[in-house]
Amino acid sequence: MKKCHRGSHLHEHRRLALGRGRAAGPLRAVQWHRVVPTPFDTTPPSLPLWRLIALASATIPALNLHSNLDQLEEPATRHHHRHEEIYLAIICVVCLLSYLLAVALFVGVDLLAVAGRGWLAWYGFALVCGRILSWQLAWVLPAIVGCLLIFVGGGGQNGYAWWEFTIQPISHAPTLILSVAAAATGILAFSYTPSILRSTVSFARNGR
Repeated sequence: MKKCHRGSHLHEHRRLALGRGRAAGPLRAVQWHRVVPTPFDTTPPSLPLWRLIALASATIPALNLHSNLDQLEEPATRHHHRHEEIYLAIICVVCLLSYLLAVALFVGVDLLAVAGRGWLAWYGFALVCGRILSWQLAWVLPAIVGCLLIFVGGGGQNGYAWWEFTIQPISHAPTLILSVAAAATGILAFSYTPSILRSTVSFARNGR
């Protein structure tokens, strides 16, 4: 009886250990594939977490441009902006490559192009918002667009709206144009420094 009881007890421990191992092993990959609930009744939730992580990854470069010394550095605008350009380029490359590496490891290399296209759009939205509101509020526009993707991004071609730039196939021209345009607009907004804005306004008012 003791041997039987000991054997069953040992078997139970092995079963629990095996269950824990199976649960812990793919944990990180499961988190990347976790879906965010959407209000669509016709289809199951279809917004994997990896598509939202791109939002955070692409917003980090703009958020890091915020400085409490901006007003003090403004007299040396050209020199300061040059350092900002270098810093933005470095952190942009780091964030993009880190995100694409994570997608390749935990989601699949077949979605790398789609993930990169989505990242560019988020990046552009963050730069535009940061230049208009302030760099510490660069997350506002990406957050609004993210809510739109969750609540009204379904339907249309391939089950998604034509402007759903985070999941449409890479051959889908409208979302490719949208992403490139958003990134280009963001870079243009970043280069449009307050001193250039004041010069433009002054020229428009005085004609010189």
